[in-house]
Amino acid sequence: MKKTTERNSPQLCIKNSYKSCGFTLIEILVGIAIFAALVLVVGGIFMSFATSQRKAKTIQDVQENARFIVESMAKEIRMSVVNSLSPDGKTLSITPPYGEGTFNYQFGADSKLYRRGYAISSDNLAITGRFNVIKPGGSEDFSKATLVTIVMRVESLPKNVASSAVLELQVSVSERGY
Repeated sequence: MKKTTERNSPQLCIKNSYKSCGFTLIEILVGIAIFAALVLVVGGIFMSFATSQRKAKTIQDVQENARFIVESMAKEIRMSVVNSLSPDGKTLSITPPYGEGTFNYQFGADSKLYRRGYAISSDNLAITGRFNVIKPGGSEDFSKATLVTIVMRVESLPKNVASSAVLELQVSVSERGY
């Protein structure tokens, strides 16, 4: 037979001693405060992780778009003949070897990059930049192989401080001629 002590006897706990049964209001409030602090810490860590993941994704998207644009422009410039460059360096006129005729690459005032008058940059990017052309021997003759330098600044849109990304790049391409 089990011996029941006075301290943990259910009848005595209910009738006589409220100090030895359950939790007091102060103990419950302290427990809630500790739980709330833990939730705030874990929530802060989660929000920090989500923000950094969003920032990394934005940077990755900007890099992928900029790489695609630069690689396609470089390939086309490399295989083409450079005809002219606008005085402000925003428009480059080239003639490709595959019979499409002369066309332009242009950095527009609306932060878009245009090829043949059509925007080739994504709507969620702002692209500004210029072209620099170095002609062999400093001549004005664009028929000789030239070196084209593309200087671009690519920004993610909208310009949210927490998840914005800016990429500045410079690529030099020497035309091969045909």
